[in-house]
Amino acid sequence: MRNLKIIAGMALLAACQQTPVLIVDNSLPIDVEETPIVISRSAIEAKLQLTEGEFPVVMKGAELFPQQLDDLDGDGEWDEIALIAPTQANTPVQLELNKTEEYPVFDQRTSVYLGIDYQRSDNFIEKDSEVRSPENIAMKYPMMYQMEGPAWENDKVGFRLYFDSRNGKDIFGKTTAEMVLSRAGTKKQNYHELDDWGMDVLKVGNSLGAGAIAMLHADTLVPLRNTASGEYETLIEGPVRTIFEVRQKGWDTPLGSIDVTERISIWAGQYGYQEELITDIDGIKWVSGIVNKHSKEMIEGQTDGTKYIYTYDEQSENKDYMGMGLVVNKDSFLLSTQAPDSAAAVTETFYTVTNEGKFYFVAGWELTDPMFETQEGFSKVMEQQAQIFGNPIEVK
Repeated sequence: MRNLKIIAGMALLAACQQTPVLIVDNSLPIDVEETPIVISRSAIEAKLQLTEGEFPVVMKGAELFPQQLDDLDGDGEWDEIALIAPTQANTPVQLELNKTEEYPVFDQRTSVYLGIDYQRSDNFIEKDSEVRSPENIAMKYPMMYQMEGPAWENDKVGFRLYFDSRNGKDIFGKTTAEMVLSRAGTKKQNYHELDDWGMDVLKVGNSLGAGAIAMLHADTLVPLRNTASGEYETLIEGPVRTIFEVRQKGWDTPLGSIDVTERISIWAGQYGYQEELITDIDGIKWVSGIVNKHSKEMIEGQTDGTKYIYTYDEQSENKDYMGMGLVVNKDSFLLSTQAPDSAAAVTETFYTVTNEGKFYFVAGWELTDPMFETQEGFSKVMEQQAQIFGNPIEVK
């Protein structure tokens, strides 16, 4: 795990000097209370001189934004600052840079957790990496993985991935902002029933569930399942952003055996997660989808830079209202349609096809927030998440 955890407490070192300012372009056409922003180390160091033992912090006046230093390449040195800050529509963001020898500690608002019990004794141990092979898949040993695989969450919603031959994705509806999934999935807690933190709200079956992956080849969906092996690794886990990878080896496809890395990230304050697919094979028509077991209407929308689909219905496993959506970049969009209801590798799914392996999946459950009690409330969140996905704020 590569994010840098530094001691609590902070004494600013540049208080007596003129504070450097970084002006960040912002093409978001809407006001956003908590916008994800990524700033590279080179952009920081072009404005702020750091000596050994000093770390940058990003502020506006006396306000210290929630942020973290991330080491993406695993060399022990930070590469980026990930932060969330309020932004106004089409208005540049002004960020003040300071430095400290004692990095601040922020509330933990994102997390990923893989609990493993090789003895199946209900005594799970958290692991930051794991190799899955045909001898230890969760379908053979259902109690080995605490939630059948890694589960990731933020202060709004949670998800999980079946770390076995199914490679499906599921949703944990949350009723608390706390990080809680590490205690789900034991014999003492049935996450299919409503608890004080929430519950598993989705029935996946043979669908693409909550954003599972496939390819489209000759009008046939080929799901990313039954790979020869898989590797899980936590890359970053911090208060603002969490990133992990699942490296699928030996995917049997009409194009031959393919290795694919699923890189999944989740930010604080958002109602979804982003997936990026990494492979050496060109020309794949990538697919991601939404289970439609309890909603037969696929609603389509777009922003200047994105296309999206969503459903809204009384479709949670708790028999209440929930919306689910899927966003892709407009330039890479090919089509959105519905899978067969039976006799196919993927069924009961609305899906989108794109020639870019990048998606954003959105979920809003009415017990999480009253705004999701109506389709109008979910559609507003859906559009905002599409705008954020389509207008990323990154300073290279």
